[in-house]
Amino acid sequence: MWVMGAFVAALPLPYRYGNLILIPLLLYWLAAGRYKNTLPLIKESAVIKLFVLFFGIVLLSIVTSENFNYRFSFIERYLGLLVFPLIFSSFQLTTNDVSKLLKIFVVSCSVCAIYSLISTFIVYEMTPADLSIEENFGYFSWILPETLNLKSNYYSWFVAFCLIIIVEIIFQTPKRHVQILWLILFCFLFVFLGVLSSRTSFIAAVLILVIYFARLAIQHKFRVGKSLIIGIVVIGLALVSLQSPFLKAKIGGVITGGGQSDPRYILFQCGWQIFSENVLFGTGICDVEDLALSCYKTFNDVEAIEKEYNFHNVFIQVGASMGIIGLTILIALIIAIILRAKEVGRLTHIGFIVLFCFACTTESLLTRNKGISFFSTFSALLFILKPHEENTTC
Repeated sequence: MWVMGAFVAALPLPYRYGNLILIPLLLYWLAAGRYKNTLPLIKESAVIKLFVLFFGIVLLSIVTSENFNYRFSFIERYLGLLVFPLIFSSFQLTTNDVSKLLKIFVVSCSVCAIYSLISTFIVYEMTPADLSIEENFGYFSWILPETLNLKSNYYSWFVAFCLIIIVEIIFQTPKRHVQILWLILFCFLFVFLGVLSSRTSFIAAVLILVIYFARLAIQHKFRVGKSLIIGIVVIGLALVSLQSPFLKAKIGGVITGGGQSDPRYILFQCGWQIFSENVLFGTGICDVEDLALSCYKTFNDVEAIEKEYNFHNVFIQVGASMGIIGLTILIALIIAIILRAKEVGRLTHIGFIVLFCFACTTESLLTRNKGISFFSTFSALLFILKPHEENTTC
């Protein structure tokens, strides 16, 4: 349990730390015979079946690609789609165990957020007073994720999920003083999410929480007061967070419908063009990047060429690289997770997959180790366990 907790805590950290913890976890999985639970899990769970199937399509796409140079690095990157669901779900964790792991993740993200703020002020010799200047605030938001060598979209995704976890903890905690402590942490992380300035995660988190509070107020009259108070807090924090000029500009672009002026417009267009030319099987995961760069050159998108951007959309990325077959399996996996989340009916489960779907529209979250590890790990913890398994011990 503690090794699993260490791995979950390492998710926001550089990937090498997670790899160090994964080795003893994998050894224990083998030595303790946990692998014996794997086959029954595959037979029983639609979610894990689709994870295995999706990894199979990914592997096929990699080995059939024409570009041989980075084939093994791609296999290593996508291996988490298979390994994490099989390992974590085979431990048959209880609901209480999963709750502890979620709390560990929240604490880890909170410590990372504090570290990021302090180290950014120190390394770049800035003070809180400097942030009163709009240009400085925007620059601060831009460099903040670099303290963990973590992309802002992934950092924001993690923090937004923490907010959802905390809200459920607050409603499940009977002790008032503990609720207050979690509420303080919620406020801190909410403002930190605003400073990170990832509009998709921010908008998704606000919508999920506001809808949840509204639902509680309508369906559970005894929670009306608490729901309204926290709902007002969320809206107030959202207004405070929108004081971030970087976030305000990004959300303003969404409201005004950026269109062709949006930097992602060319990325989407190139992705769709490549997908439409390779509908059935795609180009192959190892080849899609070269084709993307060629397309960016036709549009003279210097930034996309220099930074070797992906298509910033999971569905376009998977369609272009793995064709309609890979895209269909991914959508089937998401639908299976949504059905499982609906069956469980908890905010953490529903919020996780809704947040993922939102983030998929503007980022290719399943092209990097961080996104694959996060999605696969929590999908296993939240959705592969069956109700009758949640009453067993580890």
